[in-house]
Amino acid sequence: MKIALFGGTFDPIHFGHLIIAEEVRQRFSLDQVYFIPSAQPPHKPAPKITSPSDRFLMATIATLSNPHFFVSPVEIDRGGTSYSIETIEYFQERFGPQIKLYFMMGVDTFLEISTWKNYQQLLASCQLIITTRPGFDFQSTIENLPTILLNHHHGLTSSIHKMGHPGPQVIQDKGENLFFVYVPDINISSTVIQRRALEAKSLRYLVPLGVEQFIKKYGLYSKGV
Repeated sequence: MKIALFGGTFDPIHFGHLIIAEEVRQRFSLDQVYFIPSAQPPHKPAPKITSPSDRFLMATIATLSNPHFFVSPVEIDRGGTSYSIETIEYFQERFGPQIKLYFMMGVDTFLEISTWKNYQQLLASCQLIITTRPGFDFQSTIENLPTILLNHHHGLTSSIHKMGHPGPQVIQDKGENLFFVYVPDINISSTVIQRRALEAKSLRYLVPLGVEQFIKKYGLYSKGV
C-alpha cells in the first residue's frame, strides 16, 4: 500500500490543497492520502489559528467525496506543538513495514526544513514529495539543496518531475529521497480566504461548498470570533 501524508494548518482547507493532493495521488498511484491538521504548528502563534476541531471538521467535509482522501486527528489528539517526525513514526507503527510512506510539502515549507525537529531523521525515515508553489523558484531550490539542508545532503537522491501532456504522467519511484514535482499553479491561500470571510465576500470556487457553509454558519474569521 502506498500512502502520502499531507500535513498543514488547513485554516481553512481549500481547493488548492485538494487539487495538489489529487495530482500527487494520480502521479504516484497512491492508495490513500491523509490530510493531517496540526494541533499547534511550531512556527505559528496559537491565538491566530482557528480551533483544531473546526479545522479538522472543515478538512473532513472537504474530503468526503474522494474515496482516497482521509483526515487524521493524530496531531490534534496528541496535542501541544505538532512535530512531523512524530506523526511519521505514528503511521509507520500503525501500518507496519508493508506500506510505502511519502510525506508531502510545498517548496515554501521545504525551504524551512532545517528548522524542523529531527529533520535529518525525517529525511531518512520516509520519502518527501516537494511540490511547486506560485512565487517560489523551484529550480533555485533544487540547485541549492546543500545550503537548504545545512550540508546534511550526503547520500540523498532526488528527481524532478514536470507536468505531463495532455495529462499527468505516472512517476516511477526508483527509491529517491526527494521528489520535486511540478503541479498546477493554484494561487489560492488560506490568508486570502480568511480576509474575504472577514469582509463577508463570496468564498465560492475557493473552498468546497460545505466548507463555505461551515465558515458562514459558525462565523469563522469574523470580527470578535
